Amino acid sequence: MSCTLTIPDPLPEDGYRKLSPRELAQRSAAMDCIHKQEAGHCQGQVYTTIFFDGTGNNQDWVEPKATGNQRDRSKHSNVARLFNAVIPDAESGLFPWYITGVGTPMKEIGDNNQSGNTLGLGAGYMGADRINWGITRIFNSIHAYATDGHVLLTDDAAKQLVNSISSSSSSGSNSSGMMRQALAPSVGLGAELGRMMANIAMEKQRRIAALRQWEDKLVAVLKSNQSKRKVTSVNGPAQKDAFEIPVKLLSDYKAYWNECHIASSSSGKDGVMNMIHQHTRQYLQWRKALPTKVDLQYRDIYISAEEPDRGQLKEAQDDLVEQVNAIRTSLQSPLKTLGTEAMLGILSPATAAKFAWEHRPTSDETRELFSAATENSDVPKGVQNLFNRYLHDSRAGFRLPTNMEPQDITGGYLRYRNVYRNSHEQTVASTSHDSTASLTAEVPKSSMAGTGEGATV
Repeated sequence: MSCTLTIPDPLPEDGYRKLSPRELAQRSAAMDCIHKQEAGHCQGQVYTTIFFDGTGNNQDWVEPKATGNQRDRSKHSNVARLFNAVIPDAESGLFPWYITGVGTPMKEIGDNNQSGNTLGLGAGYMGADRINWGITRIFNSIHAYATDGHVLLTDDAAKQLVNSISSSSSSGSNSSGMMRQALAPSVGLGAELGRMMANIAMEKQRRIAALRQWEDKLVAVLKSNQSKRKVTSVNGPAQKDAFEIPVKLLSDYKAYWNECHIASSSSGKDGVMNMIHQHTRQYLQWRKALPTKVDLQYRDIYISAEEPDRGQLKEAQDDLVEQVNAIRTSLQSPLKTLGTEAMLGILSPATAAKFAWEHRPTSDETRELFSAATENSDVPKGVQNLFNRYLHDSRAGFRLPTNMEPQDITGGYLRYRNVYRNSHEQTVASTSHDSTASLTAEVPKSSMAGTGEGATV
């Protein structure tokens, strides 16, 4: 697999990408067709962009005890910010759609829990409904562009469709009941598992057929006189010039790339991994976890936040400090640690086991990030400004259901992001020290956060 990562070119001051001569000619021809009202000869492309927000993120949601929605409190995610920067233009085929994160309300699909859905936050409840809702938005975008704004699926029809074909629907929940029945001692296991698999296959076909009905209706409209334009293609993310970037954000963005000192171009998997290394280390240097609670209360992200967000940000900072202190303890002299463990083993096996866990081997990756989080490095002003003003700390707000995810399992903040390729995953650390490692190599299932030389965190 070939990987290439290049720093983007600076954006124009007005936030709009300049069109090439070919693009200008194409746009001129398309607009001329529309102005002449020669509908039967007009054609164009549809750009449908679905902005799926993350778990617990919903820019319009007023959370319990909050005084405004997430956007009013500057808590909205980068996904929401990008959606807000889009310039919708149905006439030109540009259709942006925002879909709220699981665990938050979305009345369009019947997820009405205003207090936050624990099943959604922890288990992705009604996530499939959101994905299928996105499919109906694609159908409606194509139909609206071809028919001058007419709707294919009303909101009620779309809700009924997605609820009927999603995993949260009553028909989709039968598989769990079938599994319990199949595992019952009094039932023939092989026969019941076979029947269950057959029923699951039938259910999958039913869901596909339900979507296919609307797809066929859309195709029929596109081939009929109802279609005022010929749709030549349906594309993913909208064109770059379809976004209106705030001037201040544009200035901060340019300053970041000018001052972060990250290589301007990297090729191959090693270059991509190295890029992630640099970003992560610089982020941890900005967090400044040395050696106490530091200056969180003076930072823009904390000052602009309200309760309970401030409490979650403080909890996240405390969690990082606790993790750093725990690692510092585990890096004590191995001889001293072994001697203490042996002595405790004689006095109290339980205490010895706890001591052994607290002083478990620390991976090279964790050591590397520990150094970044504790060294007294100067972070460039441009980097500080971008992080202070636009950082979205997802981990601080990710609750299971009310507490932060445990650092011993996930690695906390001292971990690199994983690189995914199909069903395989590769951590940054496991390839950064071995340039011959295959990008498709699977992470050993035995790897655990903070343990062993090749730990996955």
